[in-house]
Amino acid sequence: MARRPTGPGPTIGLAVAGLACLGAGLALGPLQQPRVQVPDLGSEPAVPVSPAPPGPSSSPSGTASALPASLPWTVAASPRLLDLPTQRVRAHVVPIGLQSGSLDLPDDPHVVGWWAAGAAPGDSSGSAVLAAHLDSASRGIGVLTALTRVLPGDPMMIADAAGDVHRYSVDSRRTYAKADLPDALFARSGPPRLVLITCAGHFDARTGHYDSNLVVVARPDG
Repeated sequence: MARRPTGPGPTIGLAVAGLACLGAGLALGPLQQPRVQVPDLGSEPAVPVSPAPPGPSSSPSGTASALPASLPWTVAASPRLLDLPTQRVRAHVVPIGLQSGSLDLPDDPHVVGWWAAGAAPGDSSGSAVLAAHLDSASRGIGVLTALTRVLPGDPMMIADAAGDVHRYSVDSRRTYAKADLPDALFARSGPPRLVLITCAGHFDARTGHYDSNLVVVARPDG
């Protein structure tokens, strides 16, 4: 794996209220812990060679904060619903900020967080980043487990608060070690795209963490 690009993009440590992508296997006692092993598909490079620089509002402070004081989007542009029709999955979307440099994900794995300091779906440039826990010991399997099954060309739709629907097609699905997650995935410049992230890889019952992230990148239709 190539070296992770340097830059101020947030990490996806996903450490939120003690739920660091907790596996449902925590409740399974001696049974085998869950694993998410999926093949990489599509044209997205493993690590972009020249990541686009993020905007000034996307730099994490390294301290706890909900949302930055200045946001690059309007309320009408805020996404509200994620639709993955090939997987028969629909999920509510809420804006999220950072917590100690990591995305402050919703505790409920059935709710998807949208990184509000990044691009919004429908923007003419930059990454609109959505993320959620894969599962939870108390709430079961999350909606983004569907990402393990999506294929290049699959449609995705995002409905925003204004009622507009933004349509995308899956370009790639790739797994990264958490330490190697590219900062360029969070770029606020460059071509527009939708980036969806959840946990993957091996589950460590001792720490309650998965060791990888599954990333699906989709491009706007038209």
